[in-house]
Amino acid sequence: YIERIYILISAIILLFTMSEGEGEVKEKSGNDEPAKEEAGKEEIAKEEGPKEVIEKLDLYIVGKHCPKGRFDVASTLSFKNKGIKTLGDLTKCKALRKFDLSINALTEYSGLTKISSLVWINLSSNKITEMSSLEGLTNLQCLNLSSNLIERISGLSNLVNLRALLLNENNITKIENLETLSGINTLILSKNKIKKIEGLNKLDQLEKLTLSYNNIQKIENLEENKALQQLRLNNNRISVIPTHIKDNPLIEILELGNNKISSKDDISAIKKLPRLHQMNLKNNPIEEKETDLVQYIQGMCLKISIVNSKKIEPKKIKEKIASKKQKTQAKHVVKEEVKEEEVKEEEGDDVFKGNEKIASKGKDPAHASADYAKKDKTGIVKVEVKKKKMKRAKVRDTLIQEVNEDVEKWNQSNSLLNGTQL
Repeated sequence: YIERIYILISAIILLFTMSEGEGEVKEKSGNDEPAKEEAGKEEIAKEEGPKEVIEKLDLYIVGKHCPKGRFDVASTLSFKNKGIKTLGDLTKCKALRKFDLSINALTEYSGLTKISSLVWINLSSNKITEMSSLEGLTNLQCLNLSSNLIERISGLSNLVNLRALLLNENNITKIENLETLSGINTLILSKNKIKKIEGLNKLDQLEKLTLSYNNIQKIENLEENKALQQLRLNNNRISVIPTHIKDNPLIEILELGNNKISSKDDISAIKKLPRLHQMNLKNNPIEEKETDLVQYIQGMCLKISIVNSKKIEPKKIKEKIASKKQKTQAKHVVKEEVKEEEVKEEEGDDVFKGNEKIASKGKDPAHASADYAKKDKTGIVKVEVKKKKMKRAKVRDTLIQEVNEDVEKWNQSNSLLNGTQL
């Protein structure tokens, strides 16, 4: 009887250890798989549907998801992919700062309009058709309404602290009603139906603007956006970079892939962008026509490091060093020539003074009398020597000035290169 019990216990232990080993193998193999992109995860979540269905989100449901039911002290809440269709009055969530309601079935968000503590809201991937007023959210800094059914920008006038507005993948046809958002620095409006860049002249702190996948034909009305650093206009109908791009000298990233740019002249204005380091011209006619496109861009923009999503090598430092040596050698040559001229001038002066002494002593009366006659009557000899000295000094100063200017220009361009590439 004891032996049978011992065998039974041994068998159970063996089965337990085997199952545990299999679990470890599965866990290890799962860790080796590459991480999926966030967008891909959202698509999968949409296809799979919500694991927990909450048709109406109210304080009771919120309390169930908070420690000890304290919805009044919760600062962060996430009800992502819960099948939510409507929102109850959530005004009593007084400490709430971050709220994720993405991938649901919401058609409006009036239940959030009085939670003044909110700083960040994600309402992407819902079924919202209209931007209702958010007048009570004066502390809101980030609003994500991407992937909805919105046709018109509205209801944002009181969001004076808004810094980022995401409205990509909607049905918006016009950029409007953004005048009061003077503090905004990021605006995403890609994948809409916008035909013209407008309504941005009051956004003087705007740094990042994305308008890819629209129907825009011109880069225009950005002259007042002096702080603009990143401009993305991929997949539009733009054919030229205008000269007034110089009014946005802080631009570092300029993306114009899949447009209608066809020649070097169409992009020559980028030379007015001293901070440009990333540019995209993929799938434009110019890419096939101009085989030296990368070198052309690099020649105009010293800081450029990425073209068409590829890193490029900086200009060879050796060439710059060689150029500097040539300038230095030229400067030394000019100095030597100047010294030779000065020696000749001194020799000429000595000869002239010697003739005067000889003539005064009477050692060569005929020569002396002729020199004195020439000097006393017209002063030609002395005047001619002075003219020669002045002419040589002028030539010397001009040559030195030209060389110094060339060296200074080279030093300026080389300092830019050293500061960015080295």
